[in-house]
Amino acid sequence: MVSLSRSFGERVRRNHALEHATLHVLGREMPNLSLAGRSDWNGFLLYGDIHTDSLRQAVQEAYERLRAGEVQLGVHPHCGTNMAVAAALSGVAFLVGLLGSQGARKRRWPLTFLALAGALTLAQPLGPEVQRRYTTNPDMDGVSIGRVRCLRRGRFAVHRVEIEHTG
Repeated sequence: MVSLSRSFGERVRRNHALEHATLHVLGREMPNLSLAGRSDWNGFLLYGDIHTDSLRQAVQEAYERLRAGEVQLGVHPHCGTNMAVAAALSGVAFLVGLLGSQGARKRRWPLTFLALAGALTLAQPLGPEVQRRYTTNPDMDGVSIGRVRCLRRGRFAVHRVEIEHTG
């Protein structure tokens, strides 16, 4: 059971890195493009208006660049991991600020705001580090790109990028 969960986690982490690398490539080519992504066991989804062929080319370039050693592409500044780290640290800071100043009610809010500012400052370098170590894996050995297809058109397109893992 442990190897299955480890395999599952590694697949998602690799898919997540390829999703980020794809967003980096697309961002360079189309700086005003607005997309959101979500990785899972079988690949990733991209939400936003983009032509399927452009996405397919970006996924291929991202894959090749990760394989060539550009591991920094696996970390993205707008990843939800960064927001989750900031939220967790802010929650802890809020509790510490409120509980740590029990004796002086007047000092409670300034201490709380100071703790929150510290948490948000710490979250900026910590979020990308959490991505690097825990939520992405740029190693593309045993990974290949499957189908890239548009699932729905309307106000926003949703694209599915299928990723196959052999190892």
